[in-house]
Amino acid sequence: MADDHPIWRSGLRADLGSNFHVVGEAGDADEAIALVRSAKPDLVVCDLHMPAGGGLKVARECGEAVPVVMLTVSEQERDLLDAVAAGAKGYLVKSTGSEELRHQLWRAAHGEPVFSPALAARYVDRGQPYTALLDRIAAGTGPLGRAHVLGIRPDPPVVSKLECDTAILKQAAAGGFDAVMRVWRE
Repeated sequence: MADDHPIWRSGLRADLGSNFHVVGEAGDADEAIALVRSAKPDLVVCDLHMPAGGGLKVARECGEAVPVVMLTVSEQERDLLDAVAAGAKGYLVKSTGSEELRHQLWRAAHGEPVFSPALAARYVDRGQPYTALLDRIAAGTGPLGRAHVLGIRPDPPVVSKLECDTAILKQAAAGGFDAVMRVWRE
């Protein structure tokens, strides 16, 4: 776990319970990257805003080797989009309750993308289609690029933007944000 506030790391460690084993702690991005490379954890939980490049640097450097979940106070859309584009597999806010946090981190450790429900709901509440969110994340890289940004390799690959958007919209209507994030695996 990486956070520049030791008291927060201590509280998080206590909240995680017996299903998680903390293999190391870091106070900045460079320490976190070195720790990931040496300890080879199953999951990295890090703050978005911390010294030496923050969670974005950790996600860019380590996101392909291990799932990185941002645990942050920021509820800003730009921060969420930047984190996912950098390689984070999840984005949770620090106000998440202990039980929900453990559940979401367990899912992330097993390869599922996780997002704070309150943040995901904003996109629905504002009427913003999921495709617009994914388009902004992928910044014009096309349907396969969107899957790549989300760390998912569709098999068989999606061949057109229409197929991609149709699948996302169908899944969004049927099951919400978490289901949309899994659409590529089905």
